[in-house]
Amino acid sequence: MTETRAMRSHGEIMVINQSLDAYLRNLLPLVALASMARSKNEDRRRSGRDRRQRQQEVESVRRQFRELGERLKRLVSDPRLVDEALRVVEETLQRSSDVKEVQAALKKWAAEKLSEVKAVPSGIPYCAPGDPLIETLRREARMCRGFVLTYEAMLSSKGLWGVSSGPLYSLFEVGVAIHPTLYTVYLPASSVKGALRATLVSLCAQRASNKRECIHLAYELFGAAEDLQREERMLLEKLLGREGLRDLESRLEARTSCLVFTDAILVGCENSAESCPIFEPYVITPHYREARSEFEAQPTPVVHVVLREKLVFRGCIATTCYCNSEDTLRKLASLLKLKVAAPEYMLAVLLKTALSQGIGARTARGYSVFILKELIIYR
Repeated sequence: MTETRAMRSHGEIMVINQSLDAYLRNLLPLVALASMARSKNEDRRRSGRDRRQRQQEVESVRRQFRELGERLKRLVSDPRLVDEALRVVEETLQRSSDVKEVQAALKKWAAEKLSEVKAVPSGIPYCAPGDPLIETLRREARMCRGFVLTYEAMLSSKGLWGVSSGPLYSLFEVGVAIHPTLYTVYLPASSVKGALRATLVSLCAQRASNKRECIHLAYELFGAAEDLQREERMLLEKLLGREGLRDLESRLEARTSCLVFTDAILVGCENSAESCPIFEPYVITPHYREARSEFEAQPTPVVHVVLREKLVFRGCIATTCYCNSEDTLRKLASLLKLKVAAPEYMLAVLLKTALSQGIGARTARGYSVFILKELIIYR
């Protein structure tokens, strides 16, 4: 498939993202105004007030909707989306004056529109021969006798990550990571690196002959933030003890990773010759928000979108010249009693394990699990 068609698919996601942001900023306040006007009209109808005045107020709200629609059409790339959203709002307001019901209708409509967007084989050599990025990484790796590892990973379950940010979060309250410049779904490099480090620390705790040395090497290889997160500190304190944790923090401080990670970009589907849907409408139903007992529980359906199965992502990992990554990988393989032919295969084992355990949100419930579809090592 051509690069033009792939960018068109990315553009469809961009158009819908822009539209959803515009709806939230501009449409919902007007929905509240329309709801209040409708409630007033119902009160006046019950009390027998002047019918003409009621009609004037309704017409005023409709005029504001039309004016808003014209403004939104100038903000987004596809005016038809604005017309459809305004129609959904007006139809909902005819049934109910509840703003929450209007918001729910908009969420349902937006989820259905997103489910129509399809991934197509990109035709873009991202992290593949011909990509300037990977050619640069390979050139630098050869200078220090390192390697570049490229991989393709396929979702084997529903996918969800970037849930607390992104353009979809503003409307659905559950987001999905959208690349800020390519406008397509992607798996951030920081998520991949963090998952590999967590996998390695877990293996150190289970298999290493010297747990402290193994964990120290893991943080030297993948780096560490200036302040470890609370859950991470608790786990490390349990494994290393307080003195061991202090020693680890004093040795690492805020060092960067010895490896270079790129984002993993959506490049197509399981069958590389066909297109496939990207998003799928989904509903979760929390029962116990602000409830003190079973009798007070009120189920609250939350409509959002998840990523469909069989989507394929491609990314790459490279060694750098300012760290002896290969020596560190050999030491880790020895401590974990893993027989690998070369240090790059140790990294491949970590990648495969991390992907199979899930990267992203709700992994404990089986979300965001990947199958390593392809792995190529360049030297």
